[in-house]
Amino acid sequence: MRPLAWTLFGFGGRLSRRDYWRWGLPAFACLIVVNLLIPVGTVPGEGAWNLQAFVRLMLSAPLIWVLYALALKRCHDRGKGRGWLLLFLIVPLAGWMWSLVELGFLPGQTGSNRFGPSPHGEETLDEIFA
Repeated sequence: MRPLAWTLFGFGGRLSRRDYWRWGLPAFACLIVVNLLIPVGTVPGEGAWNLQAFVRLMLSAPLIWVLYALALKRCHDRGKGRGWLLLFLIVPLAGWMWSLVELGFLPGQTGSNRFGPSPHGEETLDEIFA
């Protein structure tokens, strides 16, 4: 079992769907709450940055990091590299919807792949007897 810090902040390895939902939903909910509760507006004479913008950024940045790390490890579990995650992020709506299907609902590759062992600990017979 991997440490929680690796699960939330590391970019290597693979992650199961269960852990993706277990940690991704609360992080996404917190990101929404932070962005809804902390208004960012410019006060005349203060310039573009104010205290609310700084606080919002400081609270949002770690959550975005966690969401990116979780999604990248799910891509790895599906046998895809970081380019796929970039594609999911930059293609509006269709990419976002496909990433939900690809990362949240489709199973990962069985056995080891180039990103590491299966998060379920399953090995194929070829890997066991190799």
